[in-house]
Order: sequence, then C-alpha cells, then structure tokens
Amino acid sequence: MKKAITRQKWARYLQTFLLSLIMAGLLLFSGIQLFGAQGLLMLIILAVISILFFVQSGPIPIPVNARKINDDDSPELHRILAELSTRARLAENPTLLLLRGMQMNAATIMNQNGASIILTSGLVQTLSAQELRGVLAHEIGHIKQHDLTLFYFIEILRRITSFIARFGWIMILFFFPFLYVSGIRLTLGSLLLLISLPFFSLLIQLALLRTREFSADLNAVELTGDPEGLASALQKIDYQQKRLLSYFIPLPQNNDSSIFKTHPATEERVKRLLELKKMK
Repeated sequence: MKKAITRQKWARYLQTFLLSLIMAGLLLFSGIQLFGAQGLLMLIILAVISILFFVQSGPIPIPVNARKINDDDSPELHRILAELSTRARLAENPTLLLLRGMQMNAATIMNQNGASIILTSGLVQTLSAQELRGVLAHEIGHIKQHDLTLFYFIEILRRITSFIARFGWIMILFFFPFLYVSGIRLTLGSLLLLISLPFFSLLIQLALLRTREFSADLNAVELTGDPEGLASALQKIDYQQKRLLSYFIPLPQNNDSSIFKTHPATEERVKRLLELKKMK
C-alpha cells in the first residue's frame, strides 16, 4: 500500500504543478494580449498590490460561535491529534475548535496563531474514534502539504486574471478606436479566449482544489494506515448532507462529479481509498 500511495502522491504533485502552470499561463496571456511585452511589468505590479491587499486584510477569521476544544474536554481527540501531528512532523499541533451545529463538517483555517481545525458538534457526536482519526488525518494532510498557502496564491492569480480580462472587455467595448490606433491587434481566437478567461481560471482553480483533496486523502492514509476509517467517515458525512438537502430540495440527487465542485464526488474518493487497501 505504501508504494501505491507514493505513486499516486507524485501523480497529484504533477497534476498540481500543471494546473498551476496553466493558471499562470492564462495570466501572462491576458496581460500580453492587452499590453504587449510591457504587460509583464504591469502583471508584477498588480500581483504585488494584490498580495499586499490580501495580507492587510488579514487571515480568515475564526467563526464567532466556535470555541476551543481543551484537553479536558476531549482527551481522546487531543491524543489522536498529537499522534497524527507527530507523524506528519508538524512544528506544532493545530488548534482544535468546535462549531455548534448538527451538520457534519470539518475544515482547516489559518490564523495568527497557526493552523486551526474546525469540527462541528454533529461530526464529533456521530463519528466513531476510527472515523474521527481519518478526518483529522485528512485535515492535517492539508496542513502538511501547505495547501492553504497554495489556495491563497491561486486565488490571487485567479482574481488578477479576472480583473485583467474585465479590463480588456471595457477597453474593447469603449475604446476600440484607441486600441486600433495604438497598434494592438487581437485575433478572433484571442478575443474569445480573453472574454472567457475568468470562466477558465475558475475551472482550473476548482480542478486544483479537487486534486488537493485527493492528495490530502492519500496523506491521511499514509498517516493512519487505515483507508477504511476515512472512507466510512466520508460516507456518513455525504449521507447526512444529502439527507438535509432533500428536506429543502425534494428532488433526486445526482451523484456524478461536477467540474463546478470544490470537492470530488464522495463515491470516487471512497472507491480510491478502498482500492488502496487492496494494493501492496
């Protein structure tokens, strides 16, 4: 199983690199098409301004109704967290936060004190210790592979690309004579691509998010050696979410994966996790 995990992890690394490269390529294309070679300098300036803006806006805030889970509140959770953090070789253990609510969910955020893992009370009360171990390992997998930082910069690239594309729309619609006199020539293909850049960049961002979810699953199995724990947790979470959704939208739910989702289909994740158990 260890060799299979290693092979799949390298495949995910390659996929992440290629998607990030495509995202950067779209950004460069949009700048060069509108501003020529000098557009590269403008892109650098925009990138610096955007990064400074996001840094000044601060980290993602902790939900106001989330409270810290102390050692005395749940010794077992903290024991599992400490064990997994040590195996992952994290510099420090993430902070555990509890969010009141029956919905089953988990998430990792960054704040001024480091990484925090948020668990809903519905998740903690419903899942077994084995399943919680798989969920915590998945979230620690995101921290271990620096996904939060990656998502942060990919979001910046997407926003800059969308800004440049929209700026191009305005220039083309209202200042077409100026563009013609300035010598900038846009082919029909370039024009269509420029118009669709925000859509393409969003699709690439979502594809990258799904890729990192698969990778975090692999990291979780590597940390626990137990694909079944995480697979069982994912099935319970998916079942509860679909059941809650059916109360508001009483229509048949489509289980197919979608290019507009941030997470892969649960059925596919579970299938890949259980296949790891069969591999040597």
